[in-house]
Amino acid sequence: MLYMGGNTRLQIIKELHSETGDPRFGQVSCIYHEWISEPDVLASHLIENEARGDTLFIEKACGLMDLAKEIGGEKGLTARELQATTAKMGMVVNQSTVLLYQFAVQHLQPIGPWLSRENVTQMKRRFDQHEAAAGALNRGGDFTQEYPVSYTHLRA
Repeated sequence: MLYMGGNTRLQIIKELHSETGDPRFGQVSCIYHEWISEPDVLASHLIENEARGDTLFIEKACGLMDLAKEIGGEKGLTARELQATTAKMGMVVNQSTVLLYQFAVQHLQPIGPWLSRENVTQMKRRFDQHEAAAGALNRGGDFTQEYPVSYTHLRA
C-alpha cells in the first residue's frame, strides 16, 4: 500500500514496464513505513494531495470528512477535536475550515466541482442567516427538513 500517495506514478511505472519490458521499470526504490492505522494513511494521502495543489475544494472537504469518520466513528468529532487530531498527524486544518468542509459535504455536493472556499463561505453565511430566521419564526423544524444533515461525522 502506498503511504503518501503516488498511485498515479506507480501506475505509470507499471505501464512503462508492461509496454517496454525495460528492467529499469521492473523495480521501484521506496521507503518502508510500518503500518500505523487507516486514519494515518488517509491523512498522509490528504497531505500529499494538498502539497500537489491540484485538489478541488469539494475533494478536500470529502477527504477530511472521511478522515473524521475514520477517527471518530459513530460518536463523531467536534471541529476542535478534529483540528487537534489532524495536527498530531501533520495536517494543518483550522476549525473554520473544518466547518466549511462539513457544510460543503452536507449541502453542496451536487455543485462540488465548481466550489471554492470563497463560494462556500458566502453560501454558509446565507444558510446560517436563513436558519436563524427560521428559528426566530419557530420554523426551525421546517427548515431542517428542507436541508437535512446527511453527513454527521462531526458533532456540534
